This record gives sequence, C-alpha cells and structure tokens, in this order.
Amino acid sequence: MISYKDFVSVRAAPVARCASFASCLAFSTVLPVVSIAAETSENESKLLERIIVTSGHSGDGWKGAPLSVYETPGNIGIIGRDNFVRLSSRDTQDIFDDVAGVVAESRPDNPGLNISIRGLSDQNRITMALDGARQNFLQNGHGQAASAYFDPALMRQIVLDKTTGANALSAGSLGGYVNFRTLLSEDLIKDGRTSGGEVNFATGSNAYRSNGSGAFSWRLAENIAVTAAISHKKTGRYEPGKKYPYQFDEGYFLTKFIGSENTSGLLKTEIDIDNHQKLTLGWVGYNAKFQTGSTQYINRAKVANHTFTANYTYDPDSDLIDFSANLWTNRMMKHDHRPKRRDADYGAFDNHYGLNTTGGDIANRSKVTTGFGDFTFDYGTTAFLDDARTKQISSQEDDNPTGSWFGGATPSGKRGYYSAFSKTEFKPADYQWLSLTGGLRYDHYDLKGKTYVPDFEDPEVQAMEQTDVHKDGGKLLPSVTLGITPLEGLQFFAGYDYSYRPPTTMETLFWGSHVGGGMLNMPNTALIPESARTAQIGFNIHADDLFLGGDSLRFKYAYFNRQVDDLIARSFRTTPDMPDMAYVQYVNIGGTSRMFGHELEMNYDAGSFYAGLSATALRYKLAKRFEMSSYGMTDLAQQIPFAMPPKYKLTIDAGIRLFDEKLTLGGKLRHSGKAVHIGPKSQTSKLWTKPFTVADVYGSIAFDEDRRVDFGIDNLMDRYYVDYMSHVASPGRTYKINFSTKF
Repeated sequence: MISYKDFVSVRAAPVARCASFASCLAFSTVLPVVSIAAETSENESKLLERIIVTSGHSGDGWKGAPLSVYETPGNIGIIGRDNFVRLSSRDTQDIFDDVAGVVAESRPDNPGLNISIRGLSDQNRITMALDGARQNFLQNGHGQAASAYFDPALMRQIVLDKTTGANALSAGSLGGYVNFRTLLSEDLIKDGRTSGGEVNFATGSNAYRSNGSGAFSWRLAENIAVTAAISHKKTGRYEPGKKYPYQFDEGYFLTKFIGSENTSGLLKTEIDIDNHQKLTLGWVGYNAKFQTGSTQYINRAKVANHTFTANYTYDPDSDLIDFSANLWTNRMMKHDHRPKRRDADYGAFDNHYGLNTTGGDIANRSKVTTGFGDFTFDYGTTAFLDDARTKQISSQEDDNPTGSWFGGATPSGKRGYYSAFSKTEFKPADYQWLSLTGGLRYDHYDLKGKTYVPDFEDPEVQAMEQTDVHKDGGKLLPSVTLGITPLEGLQFFAGYDYSYRPPTTMETLFWGSHVGGGMLNMPNTALIPESARTAQIGFNIHADDLFLGGDSLRFKYAYFNRQVDDLIARSFRTTPDMPDMAYVQYVNIGGTSRMFGHELEMNYDAGSFYAGLSATALRYKLAKRFEMSSYGMTDLAQQIPFAMPPKYKLTIDAGIRLFDEKLTLGGKLRHSGKAVHIGPKSQTSKLWTKPFTVADVYGSIAFDEDRRVDFGIDNLMDRYYVDYMSHVASPGRTYKINFSTKF
C-alpha cells in the first residue's frame, strides 16, 4: 500500500504539501465507490483504546477520539475522558453539544439524558447503555419520555454509533446507540505500580456550587484489581443570560430551575483468571434529588439508579476463538412528589415509577485466511426484558382511585427482546485496500400488559374496561459496508442498513387521563413496529507530520439518508360518534418519513496550537398520512406534535499552548440553528425552537504530569437562550475552576 507520507514529500514546502494532498484527494474521489453503506461499529472493543492523559499534545482527534475512529469505515465516534472531566460540565447534556449529528434532549431541571441521533430520539429509538447495560427508563409528561442517568465523573469514554448493524446494542434500536464506558484499573494505575488514583474538584459562580470526585484502584494480587470511585455534585438556582436576542411573552415564565444534588459510586473487580481469560464484575450507583416548579408550585423528585454487570472474555492462542459473554441488570426507581395545586379540588400525590431491565449477550470472533483473502466472522446473540411498574399514592382517598392520572400515562407492563446476529468482513488477498462487510440480524419482541379503554358513551364518568394485551413479532435485518483505502490515511466508506423498533409498553398500553380528569388517553394495540433504512457515504482522513513536525490532522465526513416507515407519534384524535370529544393516542404515521443531511468533524493539532470544528446540516420530510387505530378513530388535522432538532449545528474550537505546553488558552463558539416543532404550539416550544449562538473561553495550567488546574467562562456574552426541547432557560455567564491531581 502507498502511504500518505510516501505520496507527499516531507521536504516539500507547506503550500506544496497542501496542494499535493488536494490533488491526491481529487484523484482518489474518482475511484468507484459503491453506494451501499455502513454497518458501523465493526468491533467496539477495537475502538476502546486506553487514552493516556498528559500535559502535552496527545494527537487525539475531535473530542479526544483515538486514531482507530478514523480507520473505521463508518460514522462512529468516541469522546475521551478529558472532554467531560477537566471541563466539569454542569449538565451531562453539555458533553454532546459538539458532536456532529447528535443532540442531547435534556432539561437543566432534570439530570436525565435523552440522546437524539440524526433526528431520531425517545422511546428507546436510540440505545443508551452503561457498560453495555441498557438504560431504558421511560416516564410520560410534557416533553421527552426517555431519561437515562449517567455521571461523567465515573466514565473513561463514551462510544457512539450513528447507524445500526449486526451487534448487540443495535437490537431494538432504530437509529444507533450511545455506550458509556466506566473506569478500569488501567486508567488509574501507572505502569510499575500496584495502586493509583485521581481526585477532581470543581466550583464556580451562578449557583455552580460544587462538583467533586475521587477514584482509586488497588492491585490486590498480580491477577486481581479493585477499583472504587465516588462523585458528588450540587447546583442551585442559577440566573439565565440577561441579553435577549429575541422577543418573547414577558407574561410567560419558563419553569424555574430550583436546584439538584446527586451522588454516584462505582465498584469494579477485575480478575485475570489466566493469560487468556478475564472476569470483570461491576456496580454503578446513581442517586439524585432535584426540584422543578413555577412561581406557585415546586415539584420534588428523587432518582435511584443501580446497574450491575458481569463480563467474561476468553481469547486463547487461536484465530477461531475470541469469545465474550455479558450479564447485566439495571434497577431504575424514580419518586415524584406533586404538591396540592391552589385552585384544584384534589390533593398532593406521591408517584413511584420503576423499571427493572435484565439482559445479556454472547459473541465470538473467528478469523480465517485463505488464498482468496482474509475473512473475519463475528456472531452472537442478545436478549433483555423490561419490567415497568408505576404506583400512585394520593393524599386524599377519593382522589383518582383508579390511578389513571399517572399510572395510565406511564403504564405497567413487560417487553422482552431477543436478537441473533452475524457479520462477515472480507479483504481480498490481492486488494487489501478493499473491505466488504455483510451483516444479518434477526430481532424478535414480546409485549404483555393490561390496559383500560374508556367508555365512549359516558366519557365524563371515565369508566374503564380492562383489556389484556399480548403482542409479538420479528424481522430480519441486513446490513452491508464497503471500505476503500487507496492511500494510508485516506479511507472512503459507504453502506446500507435496516433497523427495527417495536412499540414500547408506554405507546401500546397508554390509558387514563390528564391530571385532574382532563383529556382522556387511549391505548392502541394495533400499533405496528417502526422500521428504517439508512444509507451513508463518506470518508476519513488521518495524517501526521503534515505541515509541521509532530502535527496531526483528523477528519471525518458523512452524508446520510434515513427513511423511516410507520413512525410512531402521539396524536389528538376523535371518534366518529363523538367528533367533539378529543382523545390522546399513540399512532403510526403511515408512509415514509425521511431524515437526511451532512456531518463533519475535523481536528488539527500542531502542539503549540490547535483548531477544530464540527458541523451538522439536518433536513427532514415527515409523512402526513395517519393510520387508523384498532378503535376506529379518525384524526384531527395537524394535531400531532412532533419535534425535530436544529437544522444547523456548528462548533468551532481553537486554542494555543505556551510554556512547553504547560499553559493552554482556548475558546469555543457554538451555534444552534432553528429547531422545528410540528403541531400545536406552546410558549415553551416557541422558545426552544429559536436559534442561538454562545461563546465560551477556557484554559488550563499543568504543573506537572499529575497536577493541573482548569478554568473557564461559560456563556461569555451572557446570552439568554433555551436548549432544544428544554422547558428551562439555560445558565447565563458562569465562571468555573477545576482542580485535579493523580497519584
């Protein structure tokens, strides 16, 4: 293979090198590229390289992505630990502000996270996982239903895949996955030592009170290591920005952010059984309490989230065996206290929402070399069970005795899922620059529960008829990836994949009514699964010693086109017999909805200075035909609320390093374009659809390899803005400082 360094003479002047590279790129683009694209995430374990943090230039890509990201044919991403520990984000959602094609739908008054990838989010369309353990919690309300709770202080890195394919985390996902990977002993123990750790503490202005963590790892024996970590964060009622770039109704107040406090912990044991086998046992706990409210009422919430994992790997001296097995369980509990409303004829409520999810997966990799070329086979299976429970406790016995106000919107029920997958990568013997991967996955689901149908003849009484529900189904899902690497450091990729998402228990069993006995909710046992087809094409570039000695360039671009059939959304509907009585129901949007656009991430690092950017352009075309439900209901025109992320998203990040790279000074400019809300508008949606531009500045001082101070100013210009899908204005100007040490 011709290397990039051989193609471009290192003795050439910088301008000549640039011209040569452009010529090289132009020449390469005329190579035939088959538009059949990416089953990304060829093997996630290949991407989980250890990121060693030093005070100098590390050569990582955008957001700390290792080199392997730019050698993988597909639009995957890795966010390194530096990007969310040193900068001490106020909210977990801030980590994803700079990731192309990704938006975190989260409210500052709720630390729960809901990830949107290429316009798809919520209702488990995007798999969110912690060390491979799914975080599937859903709670209905005014906004997104999905909420996953993660503490960045416990993470080593975050892995993203923007498509689906033949792997465990793609099962049940319509648009990709985000996997949070927690700390390992190798992240804390230096070579030649038997123990190690790190401590971080951050504080700041504007009610950013404290954010501290400590992690320690011991090697109890040559083959046994134990890692423990604890984190605590407390924030108060901050002030939003005071500079208003647009007008809004002064008489309308956004939900007030009152404050939050969360404590997290990690305990992990790694056992090297022998040179070929390893067992890792882990627990991650997350406890939070937070408050939301208005000028009149304050609601209080508590979250307890516990994840237990067991991972076994067996990798003998054989090309045919590279085996892994995982078992995990997630116990998620949320308690909401809703005080009595001043003018309401009902009292306070205490609501308990719970989800137990248990699952596992096994997989193996086999490599075979023949005269025709190299074959790599990956195959396995995965299964999990969601068991949702909701309990409503009224302060007054005669308040909503059926439990329909809260237990109906977030119904109890079970959904099991099973998937088997296999993929084969082929590299021809005489054309090692070419790789072709074909994958096949079969998904099957089984949903059970009880729901209640209103009495249409007497809706005011809200009599409910119990119905037992049992639905199942499955689908075969192919995927294919093509990779072409004509030069070392330059790779083209293309691919096509099918995905499938069955209805959740919430969408199917949805019943009851709005709090206080308002509009009724209607189940829909006739819902059919969503399915999607995603094509993407793009290229990767990585080059070192490009213009200056020791510099590096990392570049990733992709165009995607996703077509979704039978998209599920919540709609306001009526019955033929009672056209004046509207109900709320989840329905299939018949026909094909389309999301398409461009993504780009680039990072150039010369040691003494660096610059990077990420950009997203997203477009969509939603189908407008509505499917009839099993209860013969018709539709109200344009009464289906649906939100789409900003059409444009851009981040520019640049800085300099001085005094042997001990001092770093940088700045970041973030622009979010106009978001789209379809259907009935509200004062809140009129605000979070507005475009905004925010500037941050930051810096760091590294005293040595182990001690450093990071500082910064978020929202430097004190802009008033509201993040996508948020009911709360974002923080105004905030000064922050973070102290960290390793030992």
